[in-house]
Amino acid sequence: MQFADKKQLEAIRIKAKERKEQILNSKSDYPKDAKRYFYIDSIDGDDIADGLSPETAWKNVEKIRNAGYLTDSEIYISDVTPTIEGPTVKI
Repeated sequence: MQFADKKQLEAIRIKAKERKEQILNSKSDYPKDAKRYFYIDSIDGDDIADGLSPETAWKNVEKIRNAGYLTDSEIYISDVTPTIEGPTVKI
């Protein structure tokens, strides 16, 4: 079995970063005015994920502010730790 050396790993990282930017900056067929669904999971979520499914939920609700949500979008929040005042989401 052969393992990648530091130079090869760096080349892979650079290529992955370039591809990520291509994907993020590509034209989307997803209508900008379409209803969207966002998912938050404070325990198993990951803020690097896209937040568009339970499997790719964000960890922090603050991510929604930058997501381009619409007023009729739906936000699903799981594993919320309530405070004395109760669970509150301020967007």
